[in-house]
Amino acid sequence: MASDIPLKIRVDIRGLWDSPNSSIHKPIEELTKTLGHKITPIAQWPSLWIELGSRFPDKTVFVPTIISTTIVWYEHLLARLDADEAWAEELLTALAEVGTGGLDLCVEPAPAKANRPSTTWDKKVQVFCLRIPNTDPMSQSRIAAFLEKDFEIVWILDNAGRPPFKRLLTNLRSNPD
Repeated sequence: MASDIPLKIRVDIRGLWDSPNSSIHKPIEELTKTLGHKITPIAQWPSLWIELGSRFPDKTVFVPTIISTTIVWYEHLLARLDADEAWAEELLTALAEVGTGGLDLCVEPAPAKANRPSTTWDKKVQVFCLRIPNTDPMSQSRIAAFLEKDFEIVWILDNAGRPPFKRLLTNLRSNPD
């Protein structure tokens, strides 16, 4: 990692992300209290820097941008749990499959052509993914709007982004229009 990431970024990771005083810890703790399980963010720093670093000529905003995007993810997940009981049950089912260890949130660069942040659930490895695009930084409300669309369908899509056949049939039968 040290050779791939500039010193300023490594210092910010240590001081702003890894620090016990990091702003990222509050939404994680709030979600953990509500959910009873921890979802741990794991940032893929070398990949994030390699893929997104060109958008940040001022290196001092790179790590804070990743942090703020991740905080929006946690806050929006918490709001989703409060607003949609059926959705929350799906998440609790996923947590039951994982056991008591909790889940991870993999924070990584989005595919090259992506123009917005996205989130998915990878059922194979049982991890949430937050993908950050190589675009100019966005407002938190815009990020939240994109994530809302993804959270709406996160349990419906399979790992290839296609609805599983059984779930699709169930949805079609219950909503024939």
